[in-house]
Parts: sequence; C-alpha cells; structure tokens
Amino acid sequence: VTGIEITDPSVSVYGVTCLSSFGEFDEAFRELKCEIEDCGTFHRAVFGRSRVELSPGKLSVAVTVTNRSGIMF
Repeated sequence: VTGIEITDPSVSVYGVTCLSSFGEFDEAFRELKCEIEDCGTFHRAVFGRSRVELSPGKLSVAVTVTNRSGIMF
C-alpha cells in the first residue's frame, strides 16, 4: 500500500479537506460513485484499489499496489 496523510487544510482531494465534515466527505465521494464506510471515528471512501479516509484533522489517501520489481527503500 502506498499512501499519504494530509493535515494542511489548503490541500483538497475532490473538494474535501482535512477540516471537512463527515457529511461533506460522504456527499463528495458518493457523487464519484464510491462505496462509503462509516467507521465511527472516521469515514472511508473506496473505489477500486484506492481509498480515502477522513478523520478529525486528517485526510488519508492510499492505493494498493504490487511490488513486482522488488523495489526496496
């Protein structure tokens, strides 16, 4: 999995920032036909191998990828 965490409110993903409400998050990602999961303290939008999560003050974006080349950092 490769991902980033966004805590800067000037950065948005599909119009959602780390300060957005769960309602705003759900609405934005439903429009994109994502599956929305209410996980209590955070909400998750899933589409394909990608997921975006909103928790208070943090927006996380992750994509499941393979490492067929065996790259190590």
